[in-house]
Amino acid sequence: MVSIINKAIDKMVSLIEFVCSVLFISICLIVLIQVIGRFVLKIATPWSEELARYLLVILVFLGATVSVKERSHLVALNIFEGRSEKAKLFGSLLVDGIILLVSVMYARNSIRMSRIVGTEMASSMLWLKTRYLYIIISIGFLLSSLFAVFLILKTIMTFKERNK
Repeated sequence: MVSIINKAIDKMVSLIEFVCSVLFISICLIVLIQVIGRFVLKIATPWSEELARYLLVILVFLGATVSVKERSHLVALNIFEGRSEKAKLFGSLLVDGIILLVSVMYARNSIRMSRIVGTEMASSMLWLKTRYLYIIISIGFLLSSLFAVFLILKTIMTFKERNK
């Protein structure tokens, strides 16, 4: 059962990494179009700057979920280095628990914000509503919550297996 969940999580992370790569390439191309338009063709493209900014927001929140899963986020676990296995377990569970708590709070509040802003426009791009941005932020934090729960369970199961 654990291996099936592990494989599903790994596939989800691979998909998120692919989406992040596509977003990064898109941002680079959009900025290139903006530079060529502005400095070579002398044509203003106001949509390009905003679109690149919003794609960056999506990239950041999706990328943060990958860092939670891979435990590559900034954390002060060095405090627990050289300590007992139980202290390391406690430190890992503490950090993952804080990440879970913060992710759930932010997901909940970004869902609330998406309801509050409704159909307000986010920019000069008339089709882009502010609600969509908050929904994307919610998805990022919900995925971070999922990965934090997964890491907590994995840490507990690993600790139990070592102490058999």
